[in-house]
Amino acid sequence: MEMWLKVGLPLAALLFGFSGFYVYRLRGEERIVAAERAVRNRVAGVIVGVIALAMCVPQAAAISWDWLADILWWLVVVLAISSYIFLDHLLSRAIGGLLVMSAYYLVNYGFAIHLPLGAAGYALALLWGAFGLCISGWPYLLRDILRGCGRKDRWRIFFSVVLWYSGVWWLLTFILLMVR
Repeated sequence: MEMWLKVGLPLAALLFGFSGFYVYRLRGEERIVAAERAVRNRVAGVIVGVIALAMCVPQAAAISWDWLADILWWLVVVLAISSYIFLDHLLSRAIGGLLVMSAYYLVNYGFAIHLPLGAAGYALALLWGAFGLCISGWPYLLRDILRGCGRKDRWRIFFSVVLWYSGVWWLLTFILLMVR
């Protein structure tokens, strides 16, 4: 349980920090076009999607029938292949799923091992979980946000600061977990 947090929190801090840097540098039509192409990338979407689905398997196995729990990993493979074939904006959808599962695990482990998150931490997890649901349901929303960040300085600065704040917060949570 704690191993997931010891690996996941620094990775989340790096991911959010890098994403904030990427959004901050998102200016000019060439970068906007590249960002729009990136959120439709099927291969990257399958990789991130398999990670998000793998996070779901232990939760589903706990509440599933025995026969279903035995085939959950096979279902991950089937869903990954089906998603690659049939879905568009696959990376956006996968990022949304990863945000939802990360928010769930963070809140769950925050209570289970008494992680010192506080109200700000749970509000941040709620924010990212809700945002993950939105971009999973409306995958073009991430593309439109990136387009807005590339064209308007206020959007770019706002989303960069939110991503950097989240990265710093994940890092501080990791440090607090290691100190206790």
